[in-house]
Amino acid sequence: ARDQDDVSSVMDRVVAFMPHVLLMVGYEEGADMIQRLIDNRTTFGLSLLLTDGIRSDPLRLMFDEASQKPDILFGVLSGSRDGEVYESFESRYLSEFGGEPPIWSEQSYDTVYILAYALAAIDGDVTGQAIKNGLEVFTEEGDTEVNVGTEHFVLACAAMADGDSVSVIGASGRLLFNENGGRKTAHIGRWEIDAEESDFADCGVASAYTSSTEATRDWCAARCLEDSEDGCIPKVMGGGDSQESSGTSDDTGSSQ
Repeated sequence: ARDQDDVSSVMDRVVAFMPHVLLMVGYEEGADMIQRLIDNRTTFGLSLLLTDGIRSDPLRLMFDEASQKPDILFGVLSGSRDGEVYESFESRYLSEFGGEPPIWSEQSYDTVYILAYALAAIDGDVTGQAIKNGLEVFTEEGDTEVNVGTEHFVLACAAMADGDSVSVIGASGRLLFNENGGRKTAHIGRWEIDAEESDFADCGVASAYTSSTEATRDWCAARCLEDSEDGCIPKVMGGGDSQESSGTSDDTGSSQ
């Protein structure tokens, strides 16, 4: 197929170039491209940066031992995949389907519930504007706090119907929306691959921002290291001096 020929042509150029850093943005087919790099021994000395769409079973099962992986395999995803609501969602998903929830499934799960909440707030015709107005009653500290799921469903719908402000925690995190429908809060999770277990290793929230605070970074999560007193912030050599930050840095990236 022409598309496959195009991909092969691009991968031939990547292999010939022998990059030191490669950012891959795509979906499950990205695993096939990574396999090609491995077959051509292009991953030695390579830092591989991967978006959430590439996190898939073919990638998870690709390596039999750590020495087969690229020097750095840095995966990110939207959300943190932790917390009480996500764990409840994951447990129910495993029970029903027998495998790890696929990427973005927690966002889809949350979407179904919050649309139902918004519909409960409508007194009249159901329109896009009416649904948007319903979503705008979600606040960080509402009159009623609910977790997405069956347990708080009736409570959430009743509160919305009464016109109360509602604080909602979903499987993908706190649910707050701006006037354009975008999320006011976001977590960027960091993941790796545990080659010995043939499984993904979720390292925690590497970067986060909320509606009331500046973005923060967790270097221990970003580097998939255990928490430490120095905050795991890497030493940067410059001008002959070693500069080191400690703690969690803000969005300026400056050293403390």
